[in-house]
Amino acid sequence: MKLLISAWMLLLVLPVQAQRVDVYSYLRTDLSQPVAEVSAQIQEMASSAGLEVQASLEAGVPDGCSFAAEVLVLHDPDYAASLMAMNPRTGAFATTDRILVFEDERGTHVSMVDPVAVVRTVMLDLPSATELARTHRSRVEAALAALPGDPASKGYGPSRDRGLIGKTMGVMAGGPFDEKVQEHGRVNRTRAEVATALQSALTGTGTWQLSAKYRLDYPNQGITVLGVTGASMEARSFEIVKEGSDGDRGSLQCPGTAHAAAYPIELVIREDGDEVAIEFIDAMYRMKMFFEDAGKWAFMKNMGMPGSIADDLKDALSRAGAGS
Repeated sequence: MKLLISAWMLLLVLPVQAQRVDVYSYLRTDLSQPVAEVSAQIQEMASSAGLEVQASLEAGVPDGCSFAAEVLVLHDPDYAASLMAMNPRTGAFATTDRILVFEDERGTHVSMVDPVAVVRTVMLDLPSATELARTHRSRVEAALAALPGDPASKGYGPSRDRGLIGKTMGVMAGGPFDEKVQEHGRVNRTRAEVATALQSALTGTGTWQLSAKYRLDYPNQGITVLGVTGASMEARSFEIVKEGSDGDRGSLQCPGTAHAAAYPIELVIREDGDEVAIEFIDAMYRMKMFFEDAGKWAFMKNMGMPGSIADDLKDALSRAGAGS
């Protein structure tokens, strides 16, 4: 009997971050309204709930895909500040929410990147950060509760029972998130000057057509975050991942667009004394965060893509006079 009681007590005190969480979660499925109409409703609801709408981005889709996808970037300044206070080194990489509105043969769907999944990885499985993200997710869901249709609870994408991402086959792109924050430039200029120069340098050129889509300034933390993405990068990513872990999408024309909320990429400009450092996450590691359900073989066949994305980012830093 004592053993049974002890086992039950152990279950009660297991940390919440040990629960399995999918990176993406459906909010609504099979709606009849077009993407633009649903997107407009979400933007109005989010603004009414005090969430800032930083960007509304048409996602790049593979050739031959006739269905639209749109990513909305939402921002809660208080939530962002709390994350950065908990971990100044990594918190800036988790300051936004990304809501996806996309269509396929079945109708229009709404999903989001689960902040719990992201925060557990970015904040190194810190229990207080996980609880904060869980509360924040409930706030976002409540803000969008008036969307038409019945709430959906299905998750998809990479599914993990902790934030730490392991290495593929023991060698590829795993480990604690803070070890994947890479500095790619350091200059003796103001943060505002560097951010503006990078916005001008990221203009849709290069292999992946990267552009800066939003800018978030955090003067109290000495940090600016640029959201960077490109249509070619997005389309190729969706071709690679296909249906991922959601086998029900395997027969659809362009199943990979369900992963469109993986983007934009975060480019962090951080004050460090009299200098400014420019950082982004190891490109292969970030791919694993959001696309690991593509499978090991897909990653092996496309190992050159993350490095090419990083090269485009570094080229932009050089054009902005901020490269290493």
